[in-house]
Amino acid sequence: MCLSQKEKPRTHKSPQSWESGDMAIPPVQPPAPLLPLAEAAQGCCEAITSSSPGPHAVLLVTELGRFTVEDQQVVRCLQEVFGVGVLAYTVLVFTRKEDLDGGSLDEYLRETDNRELAWLDDVLGRCHRGFNNRAEGAEQEAQLQELLRQVGVVLWEHEGRHYSNEMYRHCGQTLLGDGQGRQPAPGQGAEDWPQDESCWEGLRLIQMASEDTHKRLLRGAPI
Repeated sequence: MCLSQKEKPRTHKSPQSWESGDMAIPPVQPPAPLLPLAEAAQGCCEAITSSSPGPHAVLLVTELGRFTVEDQQVVRCLQEVFGVGVLAYTVLVFTRKEDLDGGSLDEYLRETDNRELAWLDDVLGRCHRGFNNRAEGAEQEAQLQELLRQVGVVLWEHEGRHYSNEMYRHCGQTLLGDGQGRQPAPGQGAEDWPQDESCWEGLRLIQMASEDTHKRLLRGAPI
C-alpha cells in the first residue's frame, strides 16, 4: 500500500505535525512473484502508473509470527519492481499485535530468531508499527494515529519528497504528458490514460531493464 500527500506542503512540517487529512492512501498491489513473465510485466507497469508520480510512503503489511518465504518473496518483488531505494520509504506493519500478550513489539523484533525478518527491520531503521486486530473505538483510533506519526517521520526524513526513479519519471513525461509526474484525477483509471502503445512499451522496457539490474544487485541479499 502506498501513501501520497494530497498537496505538497509549502513549509516543512515536523514529524509530529502530519495528519491524516494530508494523505491519500491508494492501494497498490505489486505483481505476485510467480506470475508468468508477460502478466508480471503488465502488473509492474500498472503498479507504477497507479502510484505515479511516486509514493511518499509504503506500508508493508505482514502477520506477526508468520513472516514466511512468501512474505520474503513479496519484499524481493517490491525491490525489483520499485527499486531497492523504496525500502527507505517503507513502514513495516504487523497485524495480530494481540498475540504479544502485552509484550513489546520492539523487544519481539530484537529477539526474533527469524533472520530475514530481523534483517528487514534493521534495513528499515526499526520503522515498524503493530495493530491489535481486536482493538475497537479509542484503542483502534490510537493505533491509527501511531501509524500516521510513523509515516510522518518518513515524510520528515525525506522533506516531503515522494520516492521516484526512472520509471516514474518516464510515466510522468510520456503517459501523463506534462513532464511533472502529474497524478490522474480522482476516479480516473488506467483505461482513461493515453493509449499510445509506444508509451506503454517504453515503460515496459524501462521496467524490465530496472528489474534485471535490481535482481543482480540483490543476489546474495538475505531477502
